[in-house]
Amino acid sequence: MLSITIETSERGDALNWVKDAILNSELELLAFEGYTVKNSKVSMLLDRGCFEEAPNSIDTAELFQTLLSTKIFQLEAKIKFSEKINCPYVFFAYSYSTDESALFHLTEGTAKKVKTFATLKEFAEWTRKYRDLVMSSAYEESGLPKIDIAMRKLGIPWPGNLDYALLKDKTPTALIEFQRTAKASVQSHCNNTWFLPSGFRKGDVNRWLAIDIIRKQVDLPLLVIVWSTNEKNIKLKLVEKIIYPEDPETPKGLRYKKKEMMEIDRLLEILNRF
Repeated sequence: MLSITIETSERGDALNWVKDAILNSELELLAFEGYTVKNSKVSMLLDRGCFEEAPNSIDTAELFQTLLSTKIFQLEAKIKFSEKINCPYVFFAYSYSTDESALFHLTEGTAKKVKTFATLKEFAEWTRKYRDLVMSSAYEESGLPKIDIAMRKLGIPWPGNLDYALLKDKTPTALIEFQRTAKASVQSHCNNTWFLPSGFRKGDVNRWLAIDIIRKQVDLPLLVIVWSTNEKNIKLKLVEKIIYPEDPETPKGLRYKKKEMMEIDRLLEILNRF
């Protein structure tokens, strides 16, 4: 078994008690650390891992077995997800002890090394071939892994992640976007407050566009779960559609089929229905 450190750019993930409660129930989740979008379609799904050994020397069979044996990684479900949306699923192996890195294509039963990179910049430039939708806003960097900070300094940030897909019998039944609120209460939090550009903010249009694209491509409902470290209440929102600046409809932003404030037991009850 290989020793892999899975680093995430989701800074609030360790504090997400709602996610933990879901995982401690009979429900399961899968997440992708990144995905790229080109020509309004998901073009690649990515995960990544940090290794002490040189990434170029990793044995492909051992890598596959290590990921397969890591239950929370949900390798088989991820491969099925990539097949469903007809795009490659790759694993980026890197190390802080060397500039070299390697990319592995993961398919049913096997991992294949498809590319090596001499530097992180070379990898970052390579991702441009798969993306024409990039998050360009200035992000808070405190608490981020070194790889994320380094790629942002290159001007080519690591692709945005897919928070979670809800699994039932290893099959995705819904997409989940967690929204942590700190300044506003869970009750008063509104995603559309930051949807359009205003003042020094570039807005969240591209962020939601990327999520909307994968939602439509995988043909699953999108759930937004608003939570806080200071409250036991949760707000669950089922997205109906997203109204973009160029659309004739108003107001712009997310439109919901249903919204409800609840506690965790109620949330788990509803998620079990999907």
